[in-house]
Amino acid sequence: MKLMSKQDSIYNAKLAEQAGLYEDMAKFMKEAVLSGEELTSEERSLFNLACKNLISTKHIPWRVISATEQKEKAKNSKFSPLLRTYRTVIENEVENISNDVNELIDKYLLPKANTVAVSYTHLRAHETSLHLVCRLLLEKKKKKQNTKK
Repeated sequence: MKLMSKQDSIYNAKLAEQAGLYEDMAKFMKEAVLSGEELTSEERSLFNLACKNLISTKHIPWRVISATEQKEKAKNSKFSPLLRTYRTVIENEVENISNDVNELIDKYLLPKANTVAVSYTHLRAHETSLHLVCRLLLEKKKKKQNTKK
């Protein structure tokens, strides 16, 4: 399967964002990354936004399911195990998204960065006893090393 050009991928990602199609936006930004070309500052921002929006589409349902699970658990409901399973499915999806983003950054974006300081924000999903925290947490930078003259 041939990937579309970086320019076409960026155009489609912007269009998908305007339409609220965040999974498509992330898919197009992944294709832009896999094009092998370095992303501009604007394109890096679009990449970060695609990742953030995609995580957000999972975070809201996770909160609803978690709150419902706690209520059902307090009532010793027969639905509590079902809700726990569903919550776990959502958490696994978030983890897969995070792993995919981190792989794109580490394997494709940072090694190709030619500018003096390039930063990409990693997505991390952290579970506490009450919340699944989906945040942009870790910033990685690649700096050109000063060569001895």
